[in-house]
Amino acid sequence: MGWVENATPEVEAISQWKTIIAVCVVVSTVAAVVVSLRLWVRYRNHGLQSDDYLSALSMAFAITYAALCIARMLLTCHDPSNHTLMSDQKQNTAWVYHWHSVQKKI
Repeated sequence: MGWVENATPEVEAISQWKTIIAVCVVVSTVAAVVVSLRLWVRYRNHGLQSDDYLSALSMAFAITYAALCIARMLLTCHDPSNHTLMSDQKQNTAWVYHWHSVQKKI
């Protein structure tokens, strides 16, 4: 299994998962540098305010999200036991469709 779950080999061949990972790493790094420079300048000039703490917190959340996305891809790509069969997905889709039709009747 590759980046795209349940994909055919043709889809896996055109998947650009390496580019996606590179973009996540580069953008997260640039964001960390920019926010760190902003915090440094604000600390030296005026002291830190609540908006500075919130920008640092949002940067931490963004970097955590990017790291979790990359970790998920790396863990599921190499673990064959973490593979959902297509028949399971069809059953889940049928169940959701059935659930929605029951909700409409109520």
